[in-house]
Amino acid sequence: MRRNRSAVVVFLVVAGLGRAATWTGAATEWLSTAAWDTANIPNSVGEYAEFGDSSEYHVNIGSTVIVGRSVASSVKVSGTGSYTFGGAGTLRVERTATSTFANDMYFSTTGDTVFNVPVISTRSTAGTIANRFRAHAGCGDVIFNQPLSWSNTSLQLLHDSSAGSIQINGGMMAEINKELWIWTSQPAGISINSTISSSVSGVRITVASGNGTVRFSNPSGVAVDSSIAVVAVNGGAVELGGNNQIDTKTEMAANGGMLDMNGYSNRNATTLGLSSTTDEKTLTIDFSDAAAEALYFEDCSSQTWADGNLLDLVGFEFGVDELRFGTGSSGLTAEQLGQIRVDGAVVENLGLDSIGALVIKNPILATWTGFTSTWESAGAWNTATFPYAIGDGVVFGDSAQYSVEIGTSIVLGRTSGTTFKVQGSGSYTFGGAGTLKIERGATDSFANDVYFTTSGDTVFNVPVISARSTAGTIPNRFRANAGSGNVIFNQPLVWSDNSLQLVQDSSNGSMQINGGMVADTSRELWIWTSRSAGVSLNSTISSSVLSPPRITLGGGGGTVRFSNPSGVAVDSSMDRVAFNGGVAELGGDNQIATKIGLSNSSGMLDMNGYSNLNTTTLELASTTGDKTLTIDFSNAFAEALYFDDCRAQTWADGNLLNLVGFEFGVDELRFGPDANGLTADQLSRIRVDGNEIVGLALDSNGFLVKSSVCIFVCQADGSVTSTNTKI
Repeated sequence: MRRNRSAVVVFLVVAGLGRAATWTGAATEWLSTAAWDTANIPNSVGEYAEFGDSSEYHVNIGSTVIVGRSVASSVKVSGTGSYTFGGAGTLRVERTATSTFANDMYFSTTGDTVFNVPVISTRSTAGTIANRFRAHAGCGDVIFNQPLSWSNTSLQLLHDSSAGSIQINGGMMAEINKELWIWTSQPAGISINSTISSSVSGVRITVASGNGTVRFSNPSGVAVDSSIAVVAVNGGAVELGGNNQIDTKTEMAANGGMLDMNGYSNRNATTLGLSSTTDEKTLTIDFSDAAAEALYFEDCSSQTWADGNLLDLVGFEFGVDELRFGTGSSGLTAEQLGQIRVDGAVVENLGLDSIGALVIKNPILATWTGFTSTWESAGAWNTATFPYAIGDGVVFGDSAQYSVEIGTSIVLGRTSGTTFKVQGSGSYTFGGAGTLKIERGATDSFANDVYFTTSGDTVFNVPVISARSTAGTIPNRFRANAGSGNVIFNQPLVWSDNSLQLVQDSSNGSMQINGGMVADTSRELWIWTSRSAGVSLNSTISSSVLSPPRITLGGGGGTVRFSNPSGVAVDSSMDRVAFNGGVAELGGDNQIATKIGLSNSSGMLDMNGYSNLNTTTLELASTTGDKTLTIDFSNAFAEALYFDDCRAQTWADGNLLNLVGFEFGVDELRFGPDANGLTADQLSRIRVDGNEIVGLALDSNGFLVKSSVCIFVCQADGSVTSTNTKI
């Protein structure tokens, strides 16, 4: 029953805020002047309506009603009354352009507010500032029983009331590719009891943090259908209130969040992404409410799971609950499997079974059979499943020639022993769109993590990554041994977490780096070979870290060739090339664009007929005794080696620099741009063909020269002659 009464309203009209009208309830029709405290009926852009009584009202909207002020609320419902908006019309909240947020619809009444008419949220001009519908303070329920749609701008549903909830019973429709943003501070503070859909592509729903939960609980179908691009959990919590509520992609955005299965299952989601780039964040999926909860995703191997992001399964019971990714064992990459936790803990040997279900698999040592050419095919191995997880190892040991196609990211890594072994006499080429990662488990002993003894060639046309499950001081080792043929890396070889050793002690072949190398760690690259040009660096080695590592050349009797035909072999992002008994041989000009150093053992740089004009500095820093760095200029006429000013560099006592085959005036050795590039003590450490040369100096352009003296001779006739003579 309508109550006839008078209302006293006090409000301030501010220029630019539009015209306000306060509901009196003297009539039930919105479009009746008797229903408002002013002759003006709020029904155009710039006008707004306030409801602030303690009674129960039915507001009849007989046609389309428009409200929308430029700032502050367009519809405000306060006090303790209850309001039901009905009729054959619609309520359109069309906010005018502004650059600030406002509570476009604001509810603080302790009674319920029910909309039995369609509600449209829009803007006079499309913009980036969202419209906001907010239930605040001690507000009762806010219920939308007819469609709620948004266009021209994003929509925020904000529930921070200590009571009640926002209930979407009539569906929601996006008419623009702008997000729906949902925030609540209460359990089931916002309940989606009908379907959210979109008439345009690309729309996302973002569930933001607020310590409450958004419940998806449509009893007649899905709460979010496939026309919505993604449900992004950004610090908030989603709670299922029925089966199969999410029919689209789920994604963790910037701040983590939770999906609570709440005793239900969801078998129609599409994919899962973990795309936070702000820090290491976690999406928690809670399976703890009931037995046999199930969550199915499609194949997610191509989805972004950013480094550091985690998926934590709380209360998940293997063999009881079910989490699927696709319909086979390749629905997640090995890296993605490594980002899954169960109750916050790492679970070793996670994998997907033949139907895509998450399982704990036993480590396997699989031998290649070659019955198919695809790594991910079980028929290519002597095991029931293909090797792809930490704990697994592989053996290739045939006499035939094989092309092995890697289509996904394969991660292998035994705790001890060899992870990747190529033996026999066969030849293998690894190709495809995937990557191969050798992620060795924690151990305190060396192992040949990747080990080649086949007399045929082994070629990698896929990126190869060397890593550790836990960063440590024990390197990974890639070794070509015995009579191994060529080992060729045509795609990037990356090392992270710990050091990498490249060891070539085969009597045949060489190790060739053609696709570049990248350091994702500050730990060194160590190279050792027993053959001339046993390791050939035909591309660029670089670093992605702020404290870059060194390249150390160990003694083995062979040479490491620096021979990138397209640029430098070692760029300036690396710390240095350190000689520790090894020999470097140039295979082109200007190959080393960083520092050269002597480290604990003697070594040699063979100019090999080339010049290097882009080296930075030279350091002789062996502390284990008198050591010598030899630079061999004997291979060609006019070889040149340039350094920057080296006065500040350490040349330790007893360390020497020996120039073999160096011809003054023909070959060039330079230290900086002037005569001050070396100290007198450093000059005294330089030898030529093993001999000490008295009077070595730098000329005015920094080049090493022999000093000369002027000799005056008195002739018999009393005249004086002079000659310049080298010391």
